[in-house]
This record gives sequence, C-alpha cells and structure tokens, in this order.
Amino acid sequence: MFDIRFYFKPAIPVTYETIKTKVEKINLNEALSDADKNKIESMWLKLKKERGDEVYSKPNDIGNLHDTQKNTFTYRLTDFKTGVAAIESYPSNSLSSKFYESIRTSGVGCTLILNDGSIVAQKRSSKVTHCKNLIDSSVAGYVHISEKGEINFKESLIKRFKEELNNDENQIKKISLSAVHTSRPEFSGTFDFVAETTVGKEHILSNMNKRLISELFFVQRSELSNFILENYAIQSKMLGEGCAAFLSILEQKEFLKTIAKLEKA
Repeated sequence: MFDIRFYFKPAIPVTYETIKTKVEKINLNEALSDADKNKIESMWLKLKKERGDEVYSKPNDIGNLHDTQKNTFTYRLTDFKTGVAAIESYPSNSLSSKFYESIRTSGVGCTLILNDGSIVAQKRSSKVTHCKNLIDSSVAGYVHISEKGEINFKESLIKRFKEELNNDENQIKKISLSAVHTSRPEFSGTFDFVAETTVGKEHILSNMNKRLISELFFVQRSELSNFILENYAIQSKMLGEGCAAFLSILEQKEFLKTIAKLEKA
C-alpha cells in the first residue's frame, strides 16, 4: 500500500538552504502512555540482548518532525529505540494509534547519480537492526541532534556517503534538496536529496560497506519509474523511504503519473 506523504516537493531540486529547520527541546516520549513506554523498553531490551553493544540509544539524540508550517520544519526530540520500536511493532499494531500518529523520526535519503548518469540503489543487509534485506535509496539513515541542539541534514548526508559508500565530500559535485516526506512503516520525517558524484560503478562496488549493504543496483534514469513500480508496488521489496527518495527526482509530470500508478497498485 502506498503510504508516503510529501510535505515539500519542488518542481526541480533546490539548495538545502531554501528550507529552514529548528529544534524544540520537547521530548516526544514524555507524552507517551505508560503502556507504550513499557512496550518500547521491552522491545529495546530484546534487541540489546540479541545485538549487544552493536546497538545503542541516547535520549534526545534524534529529531521527531512536529510541524511543517511556513517552510520551517520543526523537530522535537526522541531517540533511536523509540524509532525502531515504531517500525518493528507496526505490523502487529501493538503500540497506541496516538503513538503512530505522532512519530516521524528525522532521517535523510539520497539519490546518487554516478559519472555515467546511472542511479545507485542499495539493498540493506541482513545484519542491520531493522528493515533488513529491502531496497533503499543510495544512502540513508537517521539524522542526529548535535550537542548544540541543532539538526543539519546535509552534514549528516555527507557523513553517510563516507560511511556507506566511502564517497568523500570532494568526490561529490553537487547536492540538492529534492523533497521532504514521511512514510510508513518507517515513520519518518526525512529530507530527500539528489547528488552527483565524480566516481563510477567500480569505485562504488569496491568501496560499499558490506556490513550495511548486501547488494547495489544501477538504474538508468529513464527506467527509474519502472524500477520503483516493480520493487515497491509489485514485489514489496523496496522501503517507502527509498521509494520517496527516488520519486522526488522524477520530473513533475512523471512524478505525478508514477504516484497515480502506485496508488492503484
């Protein structure tokens, strides 16, 4: 089921500075019911037992999209364990509807265009904590609140390039903001970017982080709409996050046509 909502989608990508962000020092978790808090803690203890020190969660470390008025995206505070609990619990709806309606964790996704014009899509590995073995955008992940209480999606994206694809900042020719969206079951408040790099397929294949990524796909721009439809709508192999990131770089007419097909699928 198509469950993606775009809060911001310009006809063509814009500079990151076009959008304003701010962080309010109010924690989403403080308003949760005791039942939700206990279930979230129980799920986290189970994950810690399975993964040990591989996973950690720090209070107030992740943003939660609260308001989108006047081109200012206001985030409040939450944490990794709450974000993961939303994703993992949603199939069984074991947390309250109020919780699911209020959580939209800060994230970043990017469509990376290589030097031959092809687009990179990744398949998440079986070793990650959630959304395993699913197709995602070129790079993606949570965006953390800085020690100064600020949030910077572009800086986080540059770190993701290095961590996931070993792509240095000086190998990126251009980064533009293509959308802001939320999707389920990821419960996101994500900034989508499109970036052009000087490197090619060989560099990406030999440098990808195999702990995080099990496979890479290279898609021609002319085939991107079909790639989205096949993997998201027909085979259910693609995350909403990846779907949204790829949708956001389509030309407006194709963007609307592809969404119409997704909604009917």
